[in-house]
Amino acid sequence: MEAIEGAIGFFTSKEIVRGMKAIGFGSFYEHKLVQSLESIQTKAQRLMQEATKSDMFEGRMYSQETIRMLQRAANAQQISLEVQKQILTGQARMTTDMKSLLDDYLRVRDHTVAMEKEKHQQELESLRVEIISLRSPSQPVLDWPVTQGRLRQILSSGDIDLVDASFAASRTPDFPSRERAHAQQIVGNQLFRAWMMSPHSAKLLIHWDRKPPRQVANLSPLSLFCVSMAEMLYGHQRFIPLLWLCGRHISPGDRFSGGRSMLASLADQLLRQHEFDVRSVMTAGAVEFGRLQAGDEKEILRLLYVLICHIPEAITPVFLVDNVIFYEREEMEADLALTSLLKLVVDGNLRAAVKVLFTSTPGTRHVREAFDDDNLILEVDTLPKTVWSPSDERVARELGKTVAKE
Repeated sequence: MEAIEGAIGFFTSKEIVRGMKAIGFGSFYEHKLVQSLESIQTKAQRLMQEATKSDMFEGRMYSQETIRMLQRAANAQQISLEVQKQILTGQARMTTDMKSLLDDYLRVRDHTVAMEKEKHQQELESLRVEIISLRSPSQPVLDWPVTQGRLRQILSSGDIDLVDASFAASRTPDFPSRERAHAQQIVGNQLFRAWMMSPHSAKLLIHWDRKPPRQVANLSPLSLFCVSMAEMLYGHQRFIPLLWLCGRHISPGDRFSGGRSMLASLADQLLRQHEFDVRSVMTAGAVEFGRLQAGDEKEILRLLYVLICHIPEAITPVFLVDNVIFYEREEMEADLALTSLLKLVVDGNLRAAVKVLFTSTPGTRHVREAFDDDNLILEVDTLPKTVWSPSDERVARELGKTVAKE
């Protein structure tokens, strides 16, 4: 026992103390340790021989409690691997389905554009005349050229959408795997596919209301769905994803909180992702520079609208606004912003087909009125459940806790 205690004492002491011991005692300490190890090895061999003969090996080294603990750990690991496999398989399927859906949409869209190109050209000419008439031609000439970079400085949104998306992605493990997998089923739903496949502008509201999922930091599995969709669209040159996670900006002290900030961020995202002739936009009198600098919400909205008007037919802007119910609150002052986004869908002056997707958990109270009449509300609760053992996740979680305790 003395030899064992000596060796254990050495190997379990802190590294710096261990080092000092070895240095301080020199060859004497090394000799003593070697003797201890040799003694341990000799006695261990003797014990092994005795245990084999007397069937004491299992009882001494692996008690029944230890065996049960190891079995639980192995089961927990196996379940965890199965859960992760299902999630990854679902994510891969969602990505493949979404890519196929986008490709199909572009084929339909290109055909529609080709058929209606002359009509769109006439509407564009009419729109240009209308925009010029909105403002007095006496708009003061700017002393310096307006650039996209300068407009982005004025909007001062600081790529907050990318910050939010990164934060949401980092919290993915905090959401139940079953709920994340359930959200992935949205891509296969007929309402979602019809929204995406329409060659014209379209809107869709997604509710998760009857049995709302877990929320973390005012985010939900629907937030992760929006972020995943935005990431897929970022990689496609013919789409412009415009993301806003309402739940991330509801605090009174947050300078990005509210409808005005949402509009500013959406305009900023457009400027970041697409090249515009911003000088012609400003000199045509469509946007009043002074009011824009002052942060006037209506002027920011006007800028967003004019930018959308300049998006060509071949590109599709996709607005992804998550957890809209937060912006139904009066203090968010977002009525103008939300209704204006929905109006883009029915605006006949736009060359591009605009897609607007709102999500919310729990369901909205007022926003839904713009979708109810057209039966454009997708209820996540009605989606088919994935092949999943209801207790798998709970079992893995509980076993993990048990193993950690032991």
